[in-house]
Amino acid sequence: NDQTGYVVPPNHPAEMANAFGKLLRLPEEQLSAMGQQARQHAVDRFSMQRQIEAFDALYSRQVKPTA
Repeated sequence: NDQTGYVVPPNHPAEMANAFGKLLRLPEEQLSAMGQQARQHAVDRFSMQRQIEAFDALYSRQVKPTA
């Protein structure tokens, strides 16, 4: 999304160039905010704690307790 960056499909160099052009035209404050939001998004989705929780949930669904 436009808050964290631009997504460009693979093998589309014209679209990549367009995205870079958009980034280069942004004011420094907006570019910095976008970078901070992108980093926070990555931390939120891919933190060690999040990965542990996702693995635990997957494991819990796959392994049935024996009774």
